[in-house]
Amino acid sequence: MKKKVLLLIVAALCLSLLYGCAREEAVASEFDVDIGEAYFVTTVGSVIEDFNDYIGKTVRIEGVFQVTGSETVYRSVIRRDLSC
Repeated sequence: MKKKVLLLIVAALCLSLLYGCAREEAVASEFDVDIGEAYFVTTVGSVIEDFNDYIGKTVRIEGVFQVTGSETVYRSVIRRDLSC
């Protein structure tokens, strides 16, 4: 009995891991531009310089989401330990 329960737990864990990997790929494809660790500074610089090329596109930026301000609310994504 214990063997069957352990086998079911392992099978469920494997299936959940596989589902998670498939879901991550599906989510990643929803973004036109994905700014992650690789070429972070270069890509952000490109967005700033050629802003009109990115209008209407969905951009995902890896970092820490921060909300500041009291009367006017500012939303930003910040990076810590940025290396160039």
